[in-house]
Amino acid sequence: REGQIIACAALFPFFKEKCGEVACIAVSPECRGQGQGDKLLDYIEKKASSLRLDRLFLLTTRTADWFVRRGFTECSIDMIPDERRKKINLSRKSKYYVKKLVADGSGITADRAFK
Repeated sequence: REGQIIACAALFPFFKEKCGEVACIAVSPECRGQGQGDKLLDYIEKKASSLRLDRLFLLTTRTADWFVRRGFTECSIDMIPDERRKKINLSRKSKYYVKKLVADGSGITADRAFK
């Protein structure tokens, strides 16, 4: 696989609200089930923490169960920053999820009970 892109991810920070959007996590079909998505999400969480963000959010229409297994909980559209909310295409019928990031001695962990 040398020289081939097998996965990608995007984090869009919203500094004023101290949160970030997990805008994309994609893994090529032949590499799924090998932990690549988990590695990307771990990296995004560490990057968000280094940017002093305290939570992540995302919009999804298809992969909610994957994110729930990784500590995200469904939330209302009100949890999405105004700047981002204005750009949401409601006809897509996305669901909204959030994950609180909590600093600890070994890096970061996610608090499953977002408050």
